[in-house]
Amino acid sequence: WTEKQALLGDADAMWWMGVRYREGEVVEKDLKKAFDWFLKSARAGHNGAMWWLGDCYRDGEGTEEDIGEAIKWYEKSAALENSYAMWRLGMLYDEGNGVPEDPVLGAEWYRKSAEAGNAQGMYYLALDYEYGTGVEQDDEEAKKWYRKAADEGYASAQRRIGDYYADEEKYKDAMRWYEKAAEQGDGASFNEIGLMYSNGNGVRQDVNKAFGWFQRSAEAGYGWGMFNLAQCYEYGDGVQQNDRIAKKWYEKAANERLAEAECRMGEYCCDAGDYAKARYWYKRAADRGDGRAMNMQGLLRSLEKYGLYNERKAVEYFRQSAEAGYGWGMYNLAHCYENGSG
Repeated sequence: WTEKQALLGDADAMWWMGVRYREGEVVEKDLKKAFDWFLKSARAGHNGAMWWLGDCYRDGEGTEEDIGEAIKWYEKSAALENSYAMWRLGMLYDEGNGVPEDPVLGAEWYRKSAEAGNAQGMYYLALDYEYGTGVEQDDEEAKKWYRKAADEGYASAQRRIGDYYADEEKYKDAMRWYEKAAEQGDGASFNEIGLMYSNGNGVRQDVNKAFGWFQRSAEAGYGWGMFNLAQCYEYGDGVQQNDRIAKKWYEKAANERLAEAECRMGEYCCDAGDYAKARYWYKRAADRGDGRAMNMQGLLRSLEKYGLYNERKAVEYFRQSAEAGYGWGMYNLAHCYENGSG
């Protein structure tokens, strides 16, 4: 029925055919066919197809990437009160993607989307209020919009509400919201539930349950879940101790750009005597401002046995570490001044 109606020019049916080909529902997935159907539907005035068409142009799915065309179709869809298109426009202005970066205009589009009932728009508006991006920082407004998005079932917002309750040590309420997000497969919420069992916050402490939640988080691709799972294996918490598996998960977490995991990989390399590789991991963490990694970069250059000896560089890394607030960086910098090193 749908295809017959689409071939007769029905805008809704053409849009639905585009969705089917994009998602591979009932028919074999084909992004080019999806794009063609969205284009036909959009030209027939379907506002949903317009924003899907904008996504196709933005991501280069079924057509050449063309951010200008994406913006054109998002704007057409937004003019017809499509809240998803409004949210997409907010993201483009927020990121400066194809348009001049303009957080204020981005926040305005998020607000329009949120006020039209879009959960993503609510969540992104809440983020703007929390961090003062494009609007004046306002924690109460942030909480209000997070809660609205959470009530609409948006997992990231549900987790954020859980965070607020956890900060207030209202752990049972926090757990309730984390569980709501976890039911939707939110990897970060799996990790938060694991931490609650690990620390005994609002629940009986249970390292076995903590391990299970960290494992689910890690397998969902969440970096901190990977790191905490690695810690379980390293220390034998809730699972048999296994350094090989611990290292595997630390490396996976490090490849998610988690500085703590990069530092741990640096330690493994130092223990193995591979100081060049250790330098690689510490540099990655240091480049993101990690004081511990900066200090280790200094230590690797402060002693000749590491094969990277350079007193001036050592002092510079210690200074960076100290300025980042890391205690051992401060100590080592003081030691350099005391002894006139570098």
